[in-house]
Amino acid sequence: MIVCPSCGKWYNEEYRVCPYCGSPAQSAEDYARGQYRLGLGLLNYGRSETDRAAAVGYLKRAARAKLTEAEYMLGFCYRYGKGVSADAKEAAKWYRRALKHGEESAALALKFLGEENDPGEDAEDEENEDAVIAEEARPRSAPRIQATPVKTPAAAPADSGKKRGFPEFSEQYILDLLNVYVTFQKGKRYFQEGRVHDLSWNGHFTLFTSRVQGRELYRCELIFCRDRLISHECNCLAHENYTGPCKHIVATMLDIRSRRLQTDR
Repeated sequence: MIVCPSCGKWYNEEYRVCPYCGSPAQSAEDYARGQYRLGLGLLNYGRSETDRAAAVGYLKRAARAKLTEAEYMLGFCYRYGKGVSADAKEAAKWYRRALKHGEESAALALKFLGEENDPGEDAEDEENEDAVIAEEARPRSAPRIQATPVKTPAAAPADSGKKRGFPEFSEQYILDLLNVYVTFQKGKRYFQEGRVHDLSWNGHFTLFTSRVQGRELYRCELIFCRDRLISHECNCLAHENYTGPCKHIVATMLDIRSRRLQTDR
């Protein structure tokens, strides 16, 4: 089955155009990734709460197509109240779905969250959503539009020869993100003192989590896109009260940069 990028209806992949509205066909994966990119852009660059709420809608469309990155980001949104009201139960549900579909970092997010909801409820919700998609895919009332069957072309290689790796950025880039230079100095000292622990990342090198030892052990979560930091969270007071990355985020970024430099040698 594939999904129409215009009307959102699902239909058989043998058709070149959507039998509902006539739009050119698009694979389910391409549609999901398109919705995910729209959501991510609005979430990070939207100017209002309305924009961020719309972002969650796009992410949900991608997540219902079982795009793992979207499922994780929905957990992130519900965990920190980005575009929606903070809801630990809903966050845990989406984190568990991401974990089920291969996002290993979701396990650490669930551990940080400390949520103990019954995963059976998630399975029931997922089955209900699959039933809705299947019902939409049944073209019993589709308009009569000329549709030409076509063979599906072979899929391109997954990575097209591009090697994934740690994000690449300079110390100056980190400085440009900060409001005060002293935050960079403190973060660099934390990194040099080896206070960054348990750094982990997903297979796409876009999501990183860590623990940084300050007055207590703080939890950090960073998300990158094309070597640029697009979202960051830390449970310290400085991150909550001030804009820009805190020293714990800086220390984690420097650890990531160090690992990048080591792999380039």
